[in-house]
Amino acid sequence: MASHAKGHSRHNQRCSTCQMVRSNSLPQELYTLFLVPQWPWLHVSIVFVLGLACMQHNKVSILVMVDRFTKMAHLIACHKMSSASYIADVYFKKVVRHHGIPFSFILSHDSKFLSYFLSHCRIN
Repeated sequence: MASHAKGHSRHNQRCSTCQMVRSNSLPQELYTLFLVPQWPWLHVSIVFVLGLACMQHNKVSILVMVDRFTKMAHLIACHKMSSASYIADVYFKKVVRHHGIPFSFILSHDSKFLSYFLSHCRIN
């Protein structure tokens, strides 16, 4: 057991990734602080789970919409290449209809997708 621990310590001393993880200083990148939710469905996280086995109607991904206050989630089967307008329509049908319009989104996609998604979410 002692030789196993020595092997790990030698590896940790040589591995640059291990050195960064074990560093005592704070990372230099800027982090975005999220608002602390005060009420259900005001702050929503939206993520996609991709690469699943084929489900009903050739849908291979799941859209996961989670309320950050209650941790309640809506799971919706989607096609791999669903458009932002489709995701916005699904969001309104499944979430806004029941819970209202959120104050903030956290979306696991790039800024271009987020821009299209928010433009389709505009209420006239």
